[in-house]
Amino acid sequence: MLKHADSRAAISLGIMEGSFDEAVSYAYGRFQGGRQIIQWPGVRMILTGMALHLIRDAYQAGTRLGMESLRKIDLVGGLTGK
Repeated sequence: MLKHADSRAAISLGIMEGSFDEAVSYAYGRFQGGRQIIQWPGVRMILTGMALHLIRDAYQAGTRLGMESLRKIDLVGGLTGK
């Protein structure tokens, strides 16, 4: 079950990134009260929170992938092959 975790993480990150891009595009394209909603502090805070979650999750996934790759290298004799 864990062997597919990397694939699931990558798919989840892709969905998160697409959702964030769509939210930013919507905020730039939507006008309310005579101005773009991206200019509203509350909307900016929400989008900033989304960006921070995306960055954190991408960092964690990258770290896990790197550690798993290093573990696999170590199992087959390290980088020197001995």
